[in-house]
Amino acid sequence: MIAHTRAAAALAIVVLGPAAAAAQARVEITLGASWIGGASMGSLSATETQSDSTARTVFGASRDLGSSPAVDARIGVRVTRRLYVEATGSYARPQLRIATSNDVEGAASVTASERLQEFSLGGAATWMLVRRASSSMRLLPFVTGGVAFARQLHQLNTLAEDGVAVEGGGGVERRFAARRRGVLKDIGLRAEARARVWPRAFALDGRAHLVPVLGAAIYLGF
Repeated sequence: MIAHTRAAAALAIVVLGPAAAAAQARVEITLGASWIGGASMGSLSATETQSDSTARTVFGASRDLGSSPAVDARIGVRVTRRLYVEATGSYARPQLRIATSNDVEGAASVTASERLQEFSLGGAATWMLVRRASSSMRLLPFVTGGVAFARQLHQLNTLAEDGVAVEGGGGVERRFAARRRGVLKDIGLRAEARARVWPRAFALDGRAHLVPVLGAAIYLGF
């Protein structure tokens, strides 16, 4: 009898385990804003060949992508009590600047700029270092990382550059409300700092660039 009871209990765990996990599954929507740091893309020199076949520098130019605000959105699904997988998206409008200097004829330095559009769409994972349900802490730390397809669109939509952006970092969540009943389960704030590697296709110097990203958002758990 005891053996049958144990077998029935084991069978119940096997059958009901996935159902219990599904009952705990949750969707989380995060909406916020971030600041993306700028990047220097090096300098170059314009040269001309003189009559004696030597090169002479006509002027120099420096290039950089300015920092900019961005709008971020995430839709996450809880996989375990600490792990969330997320679909991510962002939009920003940084400024690309090219400044000339050291003109051989003494002309004044000139700076040309162009306002770009940057879109990204990808996936990420967030690991809570402390379980929300079992913690009395006001600030809950987490680590996060992701990969996204990114597109940079120039003015007049005449040129588009695509690449893959990779980022990682961490932050804290501040939970304000938790409900056992109803559709809305959680409300809170999320603050994080990440490091993002932009693809080489975005850079005039052909190199990948590491930029800081600081973000703040509100999250709603369902």
